[in-house]
Amino acid sequence: MATVTSVLHLPSSAEDTFQLHADVRNMPRITPPPGARVLHAPTPTRAGDIQVIALGPRWASVRWVAHVVAFDPPRLMVDVQRRGPFRSFRHMHVVLPEEGGSVLVDMVEFRFFPGALGAVLDSLFVAPALRLMFAGRHRRTRALLASGSRDRELGAGASPGVGRSS
Repeated sequence: MATVTSVLHLPSSAEDTFQLHADVRNMPRITPPPGARVLHAPTPTRAGDIQVIALGPRWASVRWVAHVVAFDPPRLMVDVQRRGPFRSFRHMHVVLPEEGGSVLVDMVEFRFFPGALGAVLDSLFVAPALRLMFAGRHRRTRALLASGSRDRELGAGASPGVGRSS
């Protein structure tokens, strides 16, 4: 299993940082091109939720089904791919308070290619692509938090089908 870790120091509180990432409706706002669309996800996020995301352009999107296996605001959220392009994918979002702000740590354990050669290919090709994706997500996260734009003001960015089922 390969691992990619990305760390971002932010001037925002741990609570604000966690809230931005914990609300699935913000995924289109923090995902770099070709982007993401939320097809189905309960809000607010809770442990046990199933989130269905379309990654990429509409004409060639990949459906991603994630299961939120741990949710402990404002510090930890863990989601695991149930269906998608990876053989296995576990994403841990950790938010830690620090003086003057917070630290966001994204850690992904993944396997894309099978076999022993797959481990090499994952390290050479998939890990660098994930690092670039997280660099883009972190740039967007910093900009959204700096602008004071949080999910409370999202409204128009929410996708149909996003809402807590009773």
